[in-house]
Amino acid sequence: MARVAATESLRPAPARPNSANVNVVPISRTLRACLFPPFRATTPPVPRSASPSRPRRAAGSTTAKSLAPAAAAAATASRPAASSRLPASRSTVQSVDKALRLLQALDRHGDWLGVRDLSRLLGVSPPAVHSLLKTLQAAQFVEANAITRQYRLGLAAVRLGSGADPLAPMRRFARPFIETLAANSDETAVVLSWQHDHAVVVDWIQADHALAVTHRIGAIEHPIGLASGRVLLAFQEPAVQERYARAETYARLGPNSPRTPAEALTILARVARDGFAVTENVGASGVAAVGAPVFDANDRLLFAVGCSAPISRIGPAHLVQLRNRLLDLTSEMTARLRRDSAGPAR
Repeated sequence: MARVAATESLRPAPARPNSANVNVVPISRTLRACLFPPFRATTPPVPRSASPSRPRRAAGSTTAKSLAPAAAAAATASRPAASSRLPASRSTVQSVDKALRLLQALDRHGDWLGVRDLSRLLGVSPPAVHSLLKTLQAAQFVEANAITRQYRLGLAAVRLGSGADPLAPMRRFARPFIETLAANSDETAVVLSWQHDHAVVVDWIQADHALAVTHRIGAIEHPIGLASGRVLLAFQEPAVQERYARAETYARLGPNSPRTPAEALTILARVARDGFAVTENVGASGVAAVGAPVFDANDRLLFAVGCSAPISRIGPAHLVQLRNRLLDLTSEMTARLRRDSAGPAR
């Protein structure tokens, strides 16, 4: 299952989308084979010792028809109790139930959980929990921390959950603002939100150029590579930042990126202090970008807005101008949210 690139992608632009579409990701073959094994009906074999010829009936003998009730009663008496053996169909339902309850437990907890913790929460043996986790991990519905040997929801679960589109109200609010930003800057605009410890692209508008920065709706893998992703991380709780910094795979980020958790945390502290983020050619992407935060009425980060362009089209002076335009826009968005929360003036 493909993941979104670590940085903004610079490529020849396809036709400009009118609106964002949520991608519904199908369940992988691995998960389907585990949770929904094919049903095969079987019939008991006929004993080889049974004679195909019909014996001659003696006078006064009992017919096969009259023996049927007695044979049925004998078979019933020798059959194991129903409670001691589950049919295949019920066994399949139980495996689905366990997998769903496991995902729900990870979702409720919202953080890393170990096998024994999940075993206690679900009332399922640790080996069974471990087997379910490995199957779900193969399909990217959960991800594992190799150091702590704990698990949490993976990207596939986040993407699948986006089918319900809980971010629709956020998208409706932000859309007019990023339309203005894209029109005034003539570059790509994007909105990101932090959901279940993942940066998620809520909406984006592509620049109307032959060469433009592109995004994809859904979760992204390395938010530290995006200016807007750095803004999201910079305004999270310290525990969230440290957890992300420890889990990031820095070797995959490329040049002009942090190389250690300490460097990542230093970058986030600077972004929080400045109130915006600027990235240039992260991962040799050829992209320059700026990002700024939008807060709700309680001063909590709601989402980050970013604007990006090819470095070949944006110089230092243009980048400063783009940053100032973005800061004005996000300040207006924050003010609108606070005003709407306060209600009509009396």
